[in-house]
Amino acid sequence: MSLESTQGAYAGLGIKVMSYLMLLQVSILERRTFHQIQLQLTGQRQMLVAIMAHFHELKPKEP
Repeated sequence: MSLESTQGAYAGLGIKVMSYLMLLQVSILERRTFHQIQLQLTGQRQMLVAIMAHFHELKPKEP
């Protein structure tokens, strides 16, 4: 589905902003970077495991 002129532009921008905010929230909850989440969503779990093994896990914040 596509919208014409300014409505389409605003809809496209709105979808991108909402996607960014959703990924930001998931990133905070999962304590992972955007790149790690992207790898997990695309199914490139082998690369994700290699990155997580090479770099230290993120330490949970203590209250």
